[in-house]
Amino acid sequence: MQNNHLNGQWKKILLKTILKPLGIPLKKVVRMQIAKMTPGSDIRPHSDRGEWMSHTHRVHIPLLTHELIHFLVGIGQRGAEEWIRIKSGRGNVYELNNGMTHAVRNLGGDRHHLIVDWSDEKRKSVTYMKVGEVCVYVGAVGMDCDGGPENRKGQEL
Repeated sequence: MQNNHLNGQWKKILLKTILKPLGIPLKKVVRMQIAKMTPGSDIRPHSDRGEWMSHTHRVHIPLLTHELIHFLVGIGQRGAEEWIRIKSGRGNVYELNNGMTHAVRNLGGDRHHLIVDWSDEKRKSVTYMKVGEVCVYVGAVGMDCDGGPENRKGQEL
């Protein structure tokens, strides 16, 4: 995400009400996405892997949520011997170590979270995406998006 891809109104809202209070400069944002879960959907237990994960912080900001969201984080030697529920109320912000086993169950209505992955170091390149575009992370190679990796090379900043 680069500054010129945010229109003035959204950039002000994003910086003033979300990133600034969290102490996250825009230049350190690696990825930002709105994650939507539909009623009755599940995210099965998993732990995120990949080169990017060890270099970033993941912050969840609930935008639309309810009491019937069960966001679970596994603890214990194998990561899922005991589950702790994180209650995600609107306006609450939490950082998740997504290398730990976690799962989500939506027993109610729609759930929307703004997820911000940011690094302590300034990012080196940017990959631009279109609304609805799907990307797959390919280890240390980077992202393979709808247009193929040859069309989505990161641009140096």
